[in-house]
Amino acid sequence: INQIPQNIGLQANGGGDQRSGDSVKLFVGQIGRNTEEAIQEMISKYATVTEVSILRDKNTQVSKGCAFILVPRKQDGEAVIKALHNRHVMPGMTHAVQISFAKGEEERLATKLFVGMLPKNLTGDDVKQLFAAFGEVEEVYLMKDKATGVSKGSAFVKMSSRNEAQAAIHNLNGKPAIPGNGGPLVVKFADPPKDKVQEMRGLAQINLVQQAMLQQQQSLLLGAAGGAGG
Repeated sequence: INQIPQNIGLQANGGGDQRSGDSVKLFVGQIGRNTEEAIQEMISKYATVTEVSILRDKNTQVSKGCAFILVPRKQDGEAVIKALHNRHVMPGMTHAVQISFAKGEEERLATKLFVGMLPKNLTGDDVKQLFAAFGEVEEVYLMKDKATGVSKGSAFVKMSSRNEAQAAIHNLNGKPAIPGNGGPLVVKFADPPKDKVQEMRGLAQINLVQQAMLQQQQSLLLGAAGGAGG
């Protein structure tokens, strides 16, 4: 087993979660009774591990067969998931490890921004240059009219880190893209895509409410008709 760096936090049951703003927490399942060191060795081939935290029974301290780990960046988490999820089987296990972002992590680390009220004469390169002052711009999508190709005055911009995205919001939101030319920009985190299951549940709840309202209306109409008949 490779020697574990001294700055790696090996926690027994949830740990202290010592993280930087851009670090990301991953959930790792199907680890069996493997140790923190074994998990760190598995992950470290694809990313630096800053903390390993095996979930254990509070009374017996026996592993529950899953853990949380911290890696420095979202890109590291994506690399670990791509390399190991449903692919690697840990010693003593028959099923491959299950690795995913811990609940809420992708939303917490979102770096995609919505930009509105852009001057329509700005190009995608202009927008990239505007945001490059606050960090690395990974992607710019300038929204255009399909028929004319003219800018709609809005765009999506993806920064390389959460801190850079927050810096762009702090410095650009409410301020003109070009001083003295145009109104204030709207710069905010883009709305995350709705979870399909949650969306279906929401639609089901709406349908139930609508059905209840219809039944109530029918009852009122029947009551009114009965009163008139009496």
